[in-house]
Amino acid sequence: DATYYITVVKDKFATGDALTAGNANNGVNARVNQATKILNVEVPASYDWIGNRNSDKYDFNIDLSASEGALVIDAIQDHRFEFFNPITDAGTEVPKNFTTLALVKQEQNVAQWTKDTTFFVKDGELYTFDALTGIEQQVTGMGDGINDNFYNQQWGKVESKQAEIRVYNEDRTNFNTYKLQLTILPQSDFAEITSLVVDETTATVNNETRTATVELPVDSNPEAVRLRIAVSNLGSIVSVGGEPFDANDANKTYDISKGIQIVIKAENGTEFTYTLTAGVAPTPTPTATPTATPTATPSGDPADRYTDLDKVSNDSMRAEVIKALNLGLMNGMTSTTFVPKAAMQRYQFALVIARADLLLSDENANVSNVNDKLVEMYPAGTEFTFTDVLPATNSQAAAAAVQYCYEKGYIDGTSLAKKEFSPKANITREQAAKIMVKWTGLQVTSEDLSNVPDGNKVSPWARGFMKAAIDAGIFKGNPDGTINPTGPLTREQGACILVRAYDQKAEQEPTPDPDPTPDPDPTPDPDPTPDPDPTPDPDPTPDPDPSPDPDPTPDPDPAPAE
Repeated sequence: DATYYITVVKDKFATGDALTAGNANNGVNARVNQATKILNVEVPASYDWIGNRNSDKYDFNIDLSASEGALVIDAIQDHRFEFFNPITDAGTEVPKNFTTLALVKQEQNVAQWTKDTTFFVKDGELYTFDALTGIEQQVTGMGDGINDNFYNQQWGKVESKQAEIRVYNEDRTNFNTYKLQLTILPQSDFAEITSLVVDETTATVNNETRTATVELPVDSNPEAVRLRIAVSNLGSIVSVGGEPFDANDANKTYDISKGIQIVIKAENGTEFTYTLTAGVAPTPTPTATPTATPTATPSGDPADRYTDLDKVSNDSMRAEVIKALNLGLMNGMTSTTFVPKAAMQRYQFALVIARADLLLSDENANVSNVNDKLVEMYPAGTEFTFTDVLPATNSQAAAAAVQYCYEKGYIDGTSLAKKEFSPKANITREQAAKIMVKWTGLQVTSEDLSNVPDGNKVSPWARGFMKAAIDAGIFKGNPDGTINPTGPLTREQGACILVRAYDQKAEQEPTPDPDPTPDPDPTPDPDPTPDPDPTPDPDPTPDPDPSPDPDPTPDPDPAPAE
């Protein structure tokens, strides 16, 4: 017999008490200025409820990165809070409520802010909302305007749209204070169509001329089509064909045989009218049945089996698409087609990011087993954060990939309160930029997009991420310098930015690149419907954005991305 001794060594408490970064979802921008110790939160004007919060439509989450083990809490929610009073508290070194009692720590643990904390704005002030209790707690504007000062005396009095945030170190023996500054942005005059799908065919949208065109399959009836329309953040759809548009009426059909007008509206009420015209693909001329020829033995490069790579916009992008395929980062839409112009959906993007991350970080992961590894991590019966992914995709691997990326902090949902990810929505280029920056660990240090011709079209929350992605060479933009931030990400663009980000992240990882030789005939991404010969992109140099893989219903001829 042998005697074993177990020695338990308790680590020292982490001493950090700093906010290192901040971001938000649902169209809200949050960022930390390290130099001034100010957390800026920018909210669209339309998010400001008057009198009552009537729904969760404008709820959002603020994800704050802090020092290891640190706790972030609103000073109002801190134990027995009192604002600093420069007269009665002169000479004190700690706030009145400072304590390390176990009970107080428990109370702080309950009241702390996490990435799941729900925020909203009402009557010009920031609030938190507890869905379990229905309690609304005001955050900003809680000073009395006379004696209530920030603990950091240089900030003066706590006024409207301001709050004090405290960051405690791990054992709560010290803390740092930050000023939260809420800004309600002016109403936006920008709106454009980001995606327009006619039945199952994606229309080509030109947001400069406010026109859209679509070529329908041979057996289509343009006098009775269904429309799926998506517009930029803060925009809304007013009418289609002169009738109010109801996005929830999936059975509504429209006659577009002679063209139809679509009216959308910006946040400030400015309306824009688009004209959608349609054509029907000509019936193909029958050809004689060719003599059967022996099937060629596939080469060692997976990209060689795809017959439509000539439709990639240019040679440089084609080389990156081929690299993505050969590394196993992406697959085709069928066993022989890649469909480079198809728009990527949100769950697809999450899937390729999760795959790439595992291929880099897990030495036992390879092209053949990476999906299985995701399912092993999140098997059937897993309680997913977002409940709409599995029903919409019918793919355990897709649901697992979304959960994996969310837990890693790479992606956000569209509504955490509703547990919605919107998996089938097209991912936009600015959304992809944010995910690439978070995946590669790039630092967001500037929001200056003045050198980008359409930089003013980047959503406030995405500016820093887009700037970082451009500076890192992950995003390159169009020949004219534009980046089309709210446009859909296409598969060719997704492959290109994925390869660029992958190469940068690979330099940070000790694990070698994944085995580039997949099974000789891998199962294509679930989408048996090949692309019906998409129209070549008129602008041959779109900027790639990561594109997720399996798309059970590819858009046969998506709009050019740039």
